[in-house]
Amino acid sequence: MKRHVLLGGFMGVFALTGYAQSSIALYGLIDNGIFYSTNQGGNHALQFVASPTETSVWGLRGAEDLGGGNKAIFKLGSAFSTANGTTWPSGRLFGDYAWVGLSNSTAGTLKMGRMLDSVGDYLGDFAAGGSWGGVLYAHPLDNDNLWGTYMVNNAIKYQSISLAGLAFGGMYAFSNKSAATSGSGSGFVDNRLWAAGVEYSAGPVRLAAVYEQLDNSGDDVPGTYGAVDVADANFMAARQRIYGVGASYALDHIDLSANVTRTVLSSPTGEWQNAQFTGASSMSFNNYEINAIYHATASLDLKGAYTYTTASVSGRSPHWNQLGLLAEYALSQRTSLYADGVYQRVHGDGSQFSYAQINSLSPASGDSQALLGVGIKHRF
Repeated sequence: MKRHVLLGGFMGVFALTGYAQSSIALYGLIDNGIFYSTNQGGNHALQFVASPTETSVWGLRGAEDLGGGNKAIFKLGSAFSTANGTTWPSGRLFGDYAWVGLSNSTAGTLKMGRMLDSVGDYLGDFAAGGSWGGVLYAHPLDNDNLWGTYMVNNAIKYQSISLAGLAFGGMYAFSNKSAATSGSGSGFVDNRLWAAGVEYSAGPVRLAAVYEQLDNSGDDVPGTYGAVDVADANFMAARQRIYGVGASYALDHIDLSANVTRTVLSSPTGEWQNAQFTGASSMSFNNYEINAIYHATASLDLKGAYTYTTASVSGRSPHWNQLGLLAEYALSQRTSLYADGVYQRVHGDGSQFSYAQINSLSPASGDSQALLGVGIKHRF
């Protein structure tokens, strides 16, 4: 009963009060680099790397003013590979974003469609992988999705306005199933997602916390789409729970950020980058990251991040150390050049993760891997 009352009240806020004015904008980003790596399968490599620091994407976004502080909003985004022109991931026309919604200046924003999860919404700005560093700076295996290995289908998301610096929100994503396909779920809970987050800002200080739960992620026949379908899922597991907190502090020339996340997987059966992983009764990851941006000049930013990750896998305790450094020089407001380097070392403890693997690269033959390159990116 309360749900019906709340929904009716929320929709009442969006009653039309005047004629509409619309705006539509084309947006996008292209990011390319040339990188040298020391150890991919035991071999050195010199490679063209698409989207090393930010995902290349183009799209449309728009708003229609409905009057009285109300707006209809939408976003369509298509991620693509600048190496070969294909759409990413898995050939979707709008694989990055595809949502429509309503916003109100006092009630907040409601969106429906395919979109970023709540981990990205609330913790992305506190992580190098979720902000300036991209895929190469993700925590090992992107276990907490801070880089955004998966986007969320069939989702409804609410985000409040800021109230004295405090804002909150959450999302629910439907499995679109009437019965479980794997036998490990039950009806509509088989491949669903729900999450909630909160953030607080006061002057130079920002704080955030989030919880996210996936049930039977990736439990789909190819071509069907649950909340996190098989083409997107970083892990396939009966349940994946992500807990996280983040904090940042802005000084005159330095921005400092940190985040701590914990990912717990029940009955994992696969991981998209590790074909050797055949499953475990349970698995967990703890990630601790600090990162900083130093605004050296009006055009030059120096950025760095360090992550320490521990895991528990079938009685084994692998742990990772990862360090990344990036220098970015702005040629204009839209175009910049950068030099980027990432190093990772793993102590595998005899687990199925006993080799280094910077996110998205081929696994190393041993316990360390390094990458160094230069690139260019342009926004439009």
